[in-house]
Amino acid sequence: EVRIIAGDYFKPEHAQKYPDLFNKVNGIMKLASAARQKNDLKAAQDLLAAVQEFAVIFWETKGVKTRKQPSGHTVGGELVYPVTA
Repeated sequence: EVRIIAGDYFKPEHAQKYPDLFNKVNGIMKLASAARQKNDLKAAQDLLAAVQEFAVIFWETKGVKTRKQPSGHTVGGELVYPVTA
Protein backbone atom coordinates (compact mmCIF):
# COMPACT_ATOMS: atom_id res chain seq x y z
CA GLU A 1 0.00 0.00 0.00
CA VAL A 2 2.80 2.42 0.86
CA ARG A 3 4.47 1.83 -2.49
CA ILE A 4 1.19 2.38 -4.35
CA ILE A 5 0.37 5.58 -2.45
CA ALA A 6 3.91 6.87 -3.00
CA GLY A 7 3.73 6.18 -6.72
CA ASP A 8 0.13 7.10 -7.47
CA TYR A 9 -0.75 9.82 -4.98
CA PHE A 10 2.25 11.87 -3.92
CA LYS A 11 3.16 14.74 -6.23
CA PRO A 12 6.27 16.96 -6.48
CA GLU A 13 4.63 19.57 -4.23
CA HIS A 14 4.31 16.95 -1.49
CA ALA A 15 8.03 16.18 -1.79
CA GLN A 16 8.77 19.90 -1.49
CA LYS A 17 6.78 20.14 1.74
CA TYR A 18 8.19 16.84 3.06
CA PRO A 19 11.71 16.65 1.58
CA ASP A 20 12.46 13.31 3.27
CA LEU A 21 9.23 11.70 1.99
CA PHE A 22 10.72 9.33 -0.57
CA ASN A 23 13.59 8.41 1.74
CA LYS A 24 10.91 7.43 4.27
CA VAL A 25 9.18 5.29 1.62
CA ASN A 26 12.46 3.60 0.74
CA GLY A 27 13.11 3.00 4.44
CA ILE A 28 9.68 1.42 4.85
CA MET A 29 10.40 -0.94 1.96
CA LYS A 30 13.67 -2.02 3.58
CA LEU A 31 12.06 -2.42 7.01
CA ALA A 32 9.24 -4.50 5.48
CA SER A 33 11.76 -6.75 3.79
CA ALA A 34 13.66 -7.21 7.06
CA ALA A 35 10.45 -7.94 8.97
CA ARG A 36 9.47 -10.62 6.45
CA GLN A 37 12.87 -12.30 6.67
CA LYS A 38 12.93 -12.87 10.40
CA ASN A 39 10.60 -13.40 13.33
CA ASP A 40 11.67 -10.31 15.25
CA LEU A 41 9.38 -8.11 17.34
CA LYS A 42 11.80 -5.15 17.10
CA ALA A 43 11.78 -5.32 13.29
CA ALA A 44 7.97 -5.33 13.29
CA GLN A 45 7.82 -2.41 15.73
CA ASP A 46 10.28 -0.40 13.63
CA LEU A 47 8.17 -1.05 10.54
CA LEU A 48 4.98 -0.03 12.33
CA ALA A 49 6.57 3.22 13.55
CA ALA A 50 7.76 4.09 10.03
CA VAL A 51 4.35 3.35 8.51
CA GLN A 52 2.70 5.49 11.18
CA GLU A 53 4.93 8.43 10.22
CA PHE A 54 3.97 7.85 6.59
CA ALA A 55 0.26 7.76 7.51
CA VAL A 56 0.50 11.08 9.35
CA ILE A 57 2.14 12.70 6.30
CA PHE A 58 -0.46 11.18 3.97
CA TRP A 59 -3.37 12.57 6.00
CA GLU A 60 -1.65 15.96 6.43
CA THR A 61 -1.48 16.32 2.64
CA LYS A 62 -5.25 15.90 2.61
CA GLY A 63 -5.70 18.48 5.38
CA VAL A 64 -6.90 15.84 7.84
CA LYS A 65 -5.66 15.65 11.42
CA THR A 66 -4.77 12.29 12.90
CA ARG A 67 -4.88 10.63 16.29
CA LYS A 68 -3.13 7.59 17.71
CA GLN A 69 -5.12 4.91 19.45
CA PRO A 70 -4.04 1.68 21.14
CA SER A 71 -4.09 -1.16 18.66
CA GLY A 72 -5.75 -3.69 20.94
CA HIS A 73 -3.15 -6.30 20.00
CA THR A 74 -1.64 -8.40 22.76
CA VAL A 75 1.82 -7.01 21.99
CA GLY A 76 0.54 -3.45 22.36
CA GLY A 77 1.33 -0.60 20.06
CA GLU A 78 -0.71 2.17 18.54
CA LEU A 79 -2.36 2.82 15.19
CA VAL A 80 -2.86 6.14 13.37
CA TYR A 81 -6.42 7.12 12.47
CA PRO A 82 -7.80 10.17 10.67
CA VAL A 83 -9.92 12.47 12.83
CA THR A 84 -13.26 12.64 11.05
CA ALA A 85 -15.37 14.57 13.55
